[in-house]
Amino acid sequence: MANLPTEKRRFKYTRWFKAHPVLTAAAIFVIFMLGSMVSTWHQDTKLVVSKQDNLIIEGDTVIVPEGVTVEGDLVVKNGNLKIDGKVDGKVTLIKGKLIQDDVDGDSIDGEGLMASVGEVNGELEKVDEVFEWIWFNIKNVFKGIFAMD
Repeated sequence: MANLPTEKRRFKYTRWFKAHPVLTAAAIFVIFMLGSMVSTWHQDTKLVVSKQDNLIIEGDTVIVPEGVTVEGDLVVKNGNLKIDGKVDGKVTLIKGKLIQDDVDGDSIDGEGLMASVGEVNGELEKVDEVFEWIWFNIKNVFKGIFAMD
């Protein structure tokens, strides 16, 4: 037995894959799903806004007008958001920015700024990286599965 040649690595891996087909299939599935999500992230550029009344859309900017209160969660994908009124719910910006007016009335990029407490009665979540977007989608799937409504 000691004089027999050692088994090649390729055959060890092949034998392991044949012995564990479920793990192999699960790994391949995860790789394809992540690849699909990453490619979708880079190809998707269309402005998408959750269905809310009284919103103004100018180009790629969604505006909550002054004096208007948006009830429920607001999602803006591939666009910017300017909040002059109020949002009673969670605000989610996917591949977009929060635009705020400075003292002179000029629009400034709200990068790193939070809307004031009086404007958004909920969380302000920004999703601007691929892995954040994947995690955001995974959370939404599980919320949908386990929702008891």
